[in-house]
Amino acid sequence: MDEFDLRLTREPSSPSRDSPDSERAQRYASYIVQHANRAQHQHLFSGSHFRGLSDLVSRPATRMLSDPTPFDFIVCCDFGPSTSHDGSVIRRLSAFNAASAGLKSFASLAAPDALTTRIVFVRGYPSAGWINVLGSQYRIEIDYFRQKLSFLENKDYYDMPPLPSNSKNIFHLGISTIYQRQVALTQSQIRSLRGVEKRAVRDHHRSLNIIGESIVRHVSIIDETNFVIGQDISIYVANKRGRGRIAIVWLDSGRELSHPGDLAWETLSQNKRSDPRNDAIPIIRQIPAKMLSSITPLHSPYDSQPSNYPDLLPPCTSHLAHQYGLALDHQVASADLGYALSDLFIFAACGEAQFLNLIEQHVSSLLDHSENQETAVLDELNYITRLLRERLLRISNIKSFLRTANHYDSASRKRGNLLSEETQHQTRQRSPEALQADSALMDNFNYLSQRAKDLVAQATSAIEFTSSRVMLEESRRAINKADRLERLTLLAFFFLPLSLTTSFFGSNFRELGGTGSLSIWVMFVTLIPVLGLTAVLCFWDQLSAIGWRSKFRWSDRVWN
Repeated sequence: MDEFDLRLTREPSSPSRDSPDSERAQRYASYIVQHANRAQHQHLFSGSHFRGLSDLVSRPATRMLSDPTPFDFIVCCDFGPSTSHDGSVIRRLSAFNAASAGLKSFASLAAPDALTTRIVFVRGYPSAGWINVLGSQYRIEIDYFRQKLSFLENKDYYDMPPLPSNSKNIFHLGISTIYQRQVALTQSQIRSLRGVEKRAVRDHHRSLNIIGESIVRHVSIIDETNFVIGQDISIYVANKRGRGRIAIVWLDSGRELSHPGDLAWETLSQNKRSDPRNDAIPIIRQIPAKMLSSITPLHSPYDSQPSNYPDLLPPCTSHLAHQYGLALDHQVASADLGYALSDLFIFAACGEAQFLNLIEQHVSSLLDHSENQETAVLDELNYITRLLRERLLRISNIKSFLRTANHYDSASRKRGNLLSEETQHQTRQRSPEALQADSALMDNFNYLSQRAKDLVAQATSAIEFTSSRVMLEESRRAINKADRLERLTLLAFFFLPLSLTTSFFGSNFRELGGTGSLSIWVMFVTLIPVLGLTAVLCFWDQLSAIGWRSKFRWSDRVWN
């Protein structure tokens, strides 16, 4: 596959009025389109799975809907030397609005120097212009955009998730936001919403058309009041030789989620809520001691801005870009990209812990109220087990990444070209703070992995126990049914011979005033042998067993 070349190749005879940044972005879009046009019957390295991305980068800007609400689509967080030249390291934020002015300003942003670590936060759904500028400016592999926007394809190529060797500097973290309804659902509503979870997410993907719209990956209806929306944080480590350490952190969460009534994450609220933002459960993190000792006011740039939507669901990572790095040591973060990114993994670990706590409480509640509801409990436990296995796989992937990459330091030596040569030299001597952060992350995810395994085992045991109760109840019903059939058989034993006899003789007895000459005693005399014959036929097995036992006893007496 040809490598994307960012060098300008302007023909002398056809001068361009476009700026170098604009031409570079156009070349990046052309590269994606050219690769997407590589048909599978003509090329070994087919680009068919890039056609959705190709359509997006070729889409005119006029086809993207505009939203007048101010929104920072990209936020750059730099850890580097201060401008006062006093040797101190500070954290600087640069925000770029989703409008065209923000795009032009970001395109002219200077690259960080060799002593600076830059984390570029991208928030929500992109436009063609933002993809082209971002990709060309940081030489991003197009596979990163393909993995992030895989839902753009009209069909599934089954290439996700990719092999680790095919995405050496790309990683995706799952983030879950727990929401609580103010009006509880009924069991029938839960079953109905669970049946349309995947369809609702697909419809949501097709409706995305505003820069910065939040992207939803999956939705899970946990119980009557709680549901979970899953989103991703996609990390890309850029290779800028001779420059500072750069990572692209693309958040699925952007603008607040609106939820029309046909989507699975609707609140089904019948009354107007005073503040819909209270529906979201925040991801709870412990405040470091150094932050408690020097608390400074924190606010989002748009806390006071009115919303254009009457009913919203705020993503849990809505403030992550603007307030990232407050708990980090800025000096260490400026020299160690792995340490600078560690806060993202801590954020994800806290979210996973809250999700597992929610599931544990739900499982306990199911077992406490499982009496006479075994079938419904089994359905719930199977659904919860599937969610837990998905979480366990996600946690295992994170552990594998942390173990092999060692926060990009060992990855630069083992897998090559992940970081620049200058960065590799600097990160070989990692600080105690960075090593301590690595150790803490592994401990946290080992704990989460064990908790997820324990919950899977608990849910599986509960399924087996509940299934045994269901089978025992079914056996009890079968025994009761057999008892009723046995009583019916005994009744038939008495009434069938009587019916046969009376139907044979009719009512022609002298005692009954009939026209016949027979006495009624003839019927009883006939009935007795018929009953005897019926008893022999009905209890033949028991009589045969008694006969064989008697025969064996007689044989024993004879031989003894």
